[in-house]
Amino acid sequence: MSGRLFFNKVRWILPLMAGLILGACSLRSAPPANPTPVIETPAAEATASLRPVIVEDVRVTIGVGSPIPVDVFVSGSWNDLCAQLAQMEQRMVDNRFEISLMASPARSDCPPDTLGLPFRIAVPLNMVEMPAGNYTVAVNGVETRFEWGGVASAPEGTEVPQEVGLTFPVAYIGRDGNVWVKEMGDGEARQLTKDANANLAADVPSVSYSFLNISSDGRLVAYRRDKGTPVPDGMQYEIGLWVYNLDTDESKLVYDQTPAGFDWKPGTHLLAYGQGVQPGYFTARGAVDEALATGILAVDLDSGDSAELVKPERGYALYMPVWSPDGRFLSFDELIYMEGRGNFAYYDFEAQRYIAWEKAIGMYDWSPDSAYLAFDYMTYTASGNERIFLRSREGDQEIQLSPDTPEYAYYPAISPQGDAVAYLTASGGLDSAMYILTVQPIQGGDRRELGVFETVLGLDWSPDGKYLVFSAGPFEAQKVYAVDVENGAVMVLAEGGQPSTTPP
Repeated sequence: MSGRLFFNKVRWILPLMAGLILGACSLRSAPPANPTPVIETPAAEATASLRPVIVEDVRVTIGVGSPIPVDVFVSGSWNDLCAQLAQMEQRMVDNRFEISLMASPARSDCPPDTLGLPFRIAVPLNMVEMPAGNYTVAVNGVETRFEWGGVASAPEGTEVPQEVGLTFPVAYIGRDGNVWVKEMGDGEARQLTKDANANLAADVPSVSYSFLNISSDGRLVAYRRDKGTPVPDGMQYEIGLWVYNLDTDESKLVYDQTPAGFDWKPGTHLLAYGQGVQPGYFTARGAVDEALATGILAVDLDSGDSAELVKPERGYALYMPVWSPDGRFLSFDELIYMEGRGNFAYYDFEAQRYIAWEKAIGMYDWSPDSAYLAFDYMTYTASGNERIFLRSREGDQEIQLSPDTPEYAYYPAISPQGDAVAYLTASGGLDSAMYILTVQPIQGGDRRELGVFETVLGLDWSPDGKYLVFSAGPFEAQKVYAVDVENGAVMVLAEGGQPSTTPP
């Protein structure tokens, strides 16, 4: 099972946005934006006083469709606090695009700028009639290169319909709010629950499902079920952890309270889960009552036996359990604060040891050999400084994997072969809903960007390592996608969101 925390890989503590833009072959990308128009100066003497804009980074994004959108995204810093884009010129020489960006004239009354005011501009390139080959883009002296194939990865649109059966099962929340599964083979959708209902009136009960988690053999699906019943003073909720057996078509309640994360032990039907925080646990901000700390519980769906897997040895309630791929380690968060992620810790069942890192690492994923982790330090909402890091399980030295760029990176997912990490790169700052699907080799090499998306819910590798699976789109119209890691082709798997796949 993947170590990315969000119960079944959907991040429950983060605000994830809506909408979708797909790019099948993105070399480098940034947030889509309207191209800034050329502002013509009325006189030659005014043009002479213009200043080159300070450019720091240039990226090219190749999209999908006909005509195929190709955009140059330029970021940098304005010359001063009063600077505005005054002129933009573009010319082409052989296979080289040269773009000039000029700022408005300097003003003597402009306040001093000690930090620099960042900007980002999109410039479209017309590549419809251009032959395939390698091209260079230079913006105010800063260059980047891209390869133009001359054809789109998908005809006339953003979707590639599924034409063959799945090689791995996918559970997801359908448009109707119910739990669905597409199983291996013919890929036909199978509805597991039928009572989901949004509460549209005060006197109407509501049922919703979330946080799907499919077992490693694809036969059991765990999920959270919330039922709201109208009462005179509002709504009364019943929240529980349920498991659906695909072989018997039966569902079972395994925990009749709010689960604080749950995960299947690889190769078994043992489901570990955290318990909801006890009333009175927080005595003050950052202070807890150790007597009310709870550990990690587990239920074996084959035998029906239940047990406490990990005790709260350090006096903190434990939540968000995640198994390592080899099943030897169970990681979790220590509940220290009322908001955000807790400190990372794990239990070594072979050595019977509780190991605490004494720090929060945000979203994370275990390597296939359970020797190291990838994490992003997104412990609450994004700050804009998040990057992807690697650290061995027992060491204390961390290595930064994702580069220092204007965009923050988060949500790491290590490939089944352990040779690459997929993650999301925010392409428009803290206020943008756009995210770049990125894959980067661990042992060195260029990162590749497979498209720009909005509202990415869940990010998983397929068990064979050929696809990245997630849902994206407006929240009320999410679709489950599989993106081919080799060529960036996009396949639509289902209408719905919050997908869960079997671990490698």
